[in-house]
Amino acid sequence: MINAIGPTMLIRQDARADRGRDDRRACDGAPFIFQGLAKLTLGEAPDVTACMEQSSTGTDPAGSIAEWRGAFENAEVNALHAECFEHRMFEDDWWTQVNRYSLGWVCARRAGKLIGFVNVAWDGGVHAFILDTMVTPAFQRQGIARALIEEAVGRAKQTGCEWLHVDFDPHLRPFYFDACGFKSTDAGLIPLK
Repeated sequence: MINAIGPTMLIRQDARADRGRDDRRACDGAPFIFQGLAKLTLGEAPDVTACMEQSSTGTDPAGSIAEWRGAFENAEVNALHAECFEHRMFEDDWWTQVNRYSLGWVCARRAGKLIGFVNVAWDGGVHAFILDTMVTPAFQRQGIARALIEEAVGRAKQTGCEWLHVDFDPHLRPFYFDACGFKSTDAGLIPLK
């Protein structure tokens, strides 16, 4: 079963409302509304459906269909993740996860098959995070991953995010820095496992 996208306009709870920002923004002609900060208690999940907007579809350089907040089946993303990150197949509930914690995601399809995906997580305020950029190996080196990132960057900007973070393995440095325009920065990491 493919999950439905939901309403074409929803409300985003936004920490920047007290900074004098415009309360209404347009994303490719689709209305987008910002409301004031809703304080969360510890352990409470943000209302990420509040940052949903009308899904949109475009074509990437390789002729695939790319869709912001596109519908997908969990099995599709689990299979793509296993193939791209070379691990066994998991049964993660991606749909619930991205709808609960993400600003959005981009799906790339060719002939109806999911061939690419990127998750854009966020903090509910000004920071968004690129996670799980993946393109099936048969379609790599065709500009699809770059198109996924470009869509993610554009959507993060349109929703008022001020920073887009990414971390990656060293061999992906040319992709993220040269092809996608990310800049090197100091960052810290503590392994928790």
